[in-house]
Parts: sequence; structure tokens; C-alpha cells
Amino acid sequence: MGTTIENPALYPTMTAMENMEAQRIMLGIKNKKMRVELLELVGIGTTGKKKAKDFSLGMKQRLMLALSLMGEPEFLVLDEPTNGLDPVGI
Repeated sequence: MGTTIENPALYPTMTAMENMEAQRIMLGIKNKKMRVELLELVGIGTTGKKKAKDFSLGMKQRLMLALSLMGEPEFLVLDEPTNGLDPVGI
């Protein structure tokens, strides 16, 4: 099961990739490529060294979606997943 909440719970001093890596390790997922694939899927694969605290609300939402998809869950619970997203992101 993957989830998101209204206010994204991210590590603010970490990059998108570092947040994804922390989630990957916590879930015990061995596939490291999944981090890159999911960030590209949600449209933030090129954020580089930018810290999550400096992301726009839409970027934080995209990162939370990527985190919730980690591990290929069969069921997603999304609380206001389109809040702060642009029309393309929605």
C-alpha cells in the first residue's frame, strides 16, 4: 500500500533522490533504478542537488507521489494529491 498526506512529510535537507533512497532502504527494496524511474515518471527527475525544503508545493506533491509509488503498491491512498500541481501534473 502506498500513501500520501495533505502536507508532504519529506526530509527537507535532502534532495529528491536522497528522499527516494531513504524510502527505498526503509522498505527494503533492492532495485536502485526504481528511484530514478519514479522521479522521471512524476516529472522531477532533473532536480539535481536542490533540497526538498526549496521545492515548490507542486514539486513536493510530485515527490510524495513518487515516494508513495515506491515498491509498486497494489493500493494507493492519496489525500489531496493534486493540491499544488499544475494541469500537466494533474
